[in-house]
Amino acid sequence: DAGAGVIGAYDSCAFVGPGQGFFRPGPDASPHIGYAGGPLESVDERRIEVEVARWALPRVVDALRAVHPYETVAYDVYPVLQPDARIGMGAIGTTDMLPLRAFLARVRDILGAGHLRFTGALDAPIRRVAVCGGSGGDLIPDALRAGVDALVTADVTYHRYFDVLDAAGHSRMALIDAGHYETERHTATLLQSWLAARFANVRWICSTRETNPVQSFP
Repeated sequence: DAGAGVIGAYDSCAFVGPGQGFFRPGPDASPHIGYAGGPLESVDERRIEVEVARWALPRVVDALRAVHPYETVAYDVYPVLQPDARIGMGAIGTTDMLPLRAFLARVRDILGAGHLRFTGALDAPIRRVAVCGGSGGDLIPDALRAGVDALVTADVTYHRYFDVLDAAGHSRMALIDAGHYETERHTATLLQSWLAARFANVRWICSTRETNPVQSFP
């Protein structure tokens, strides 16, 4: 559930091998097997190997620590240099089930958008959502194939809205243009956090200057 063990179109992928584990609990230990200050212990164990994308590694390790019964969890991380087929220009996730009307309000408030251009029935249920900051109109076919309820992006031209309509003129998914700047404005703080985690000795500062030349006339 934390994101490990996904390879291509498969999830729950793992390799398990048997082994023998040894440890001696120190006087201050709180072992799952044996007792503090006790003798050398041995136990039948299984080694589990799973693939995990680098961006999901922290939460996967946190999940491992949370469910493992041992006081000290033994794990290794080996870099595997291969492309991740799940990484692309956008992302897909799920949200609380909302009617499109309420989802539009959430998008507007979170992005601080002056207005939203969209197509879709206002009472349509929205749960599975695709997002792409900036000009993501070319991803409409991909979003439709993924079976999402809504695509949030920007710079959608007039005729692209027809791409989400069926033969009867009904929207197969909601298409929302929230603005180019608005859909990318959070990138600066995300990049700041990413850099700070990797270069802790450098102070990273986000600009507070408004650089969006596009204004809305309500």
